[in-house]
Amino acid sequence: MKTSHLFALALLGLGLAGAGCGNPGNVIPHNTKSMPTAPVDLKLNWPLHRHGIQSFDMKITQEMTIPSMPQPMTQVMTMGQDTSLTVTKELPGGGREVEMEYLRTKMGMAMAGKTMMDYDSAKKSPKDGDATATAFANMVGAKIQFILDAGNKVESVQGVEDLQNRMASLTKSDPSGTMKSMFNSDALKQMMDQASNLPGKAVKPGDTWPVHHEYPMGALGTMVSDFTFTLNSWELRHGRWCARIAMDGTLSTRPGDDAALADSPMKGMKITVSDGTASGETWFDEDMGMFTDTTLNLDMKLAITIPMPNMAKGKKAGNKAAAPTSQTINSDMHQVIKTQFELK
Repeated sequence: MKTSHLFALALLGLGLAGAGCGNPGNVIPHNTKSMPTAPVDLKLNWPLHRHGIQSFDMKITQEMTIPSMPQPMTQVMTMGQDTSLTVTKELPGGGREVEMEYLRTKMGMAMAGKTMMDYDSAKKSPKDGDATATAFANMVGAKIQFILDAGNKVESVQGVEDLQNRMASLTKSDPSGTMKSMFNSDALKQMMDQASNLPGKAVKPGDTWPVHHEYPMGALGTMVSDFTFTLNSWELRHGRWCARIAMDGTLSTRPGDDAALADSPMKGMKITVSDGTASGETWFDEDMGMFTDTTLNLDMKLAITIPMPNMAKGKKAGNKAAAPTSQTINSDMHQVIKTQFELK
């Protein structure tokens, strides 16, 4: 499977995991004896000049069954990035401008136990001709500005054109449009919209709330997640009272637009998800107004149908059996995502 088909799942992880708040060494604890006893309205807080480093790490393990291969093949992909988040401006009406800068990117791929790619922008330059590593290297230094309203909803995103230009080496080799759709304004806006993961009302241990997200994958369609978040308890973490929140949900796909598919080089290709489940937990420091370190597990069955128009032309004369016009690659996938945010 091409790596670009997996990046939408990475976006899913970023959207749900949240920007953590972390490093206990740089945090002044508030009163650890005052655990909340009444319902609390969990709200994000972006004070002027807040600055921190967000770390994101993902590992995807797949066992793929390919019609042309006698045995299933195991593929392991790792992906990571460090970004800085800085509140640069207070805006009229109580809004904020938050700038995100890509500081470090990592990408690894192994197939059948053989390392195919091992790139870390902090350690080495990409090899000549490696479009994926080059694109990830070029992301470093790119800056995105998010304009938040007074309720911490993302109103607009700036800097997307520069980011896409930096990744041109990869998007040009991605006929499905998955990469470009992952790094457009709408996708980045959704990634930063952490307010949508909060209940929007005062909650207490035992309370639940729904969280719905949709992640575009270009002509291949849309990944859909439906979660139930549950405030399990208040718990001391790094010397601070945090809400311990469980996340449980389902994953599915919605087909791409027929017109878009007809004009795409990926015409006839489709990706479907079945038995998609997700679980994990995160911590929210209500005094600081930020999520803390988060772990999210995703499991699903993935089916990728690929058109093979040339197979019919190669059918031998006298063979009454019609040659197949497509083949389907089936994959059992397990994904682990971890995030953390360190105040500076």
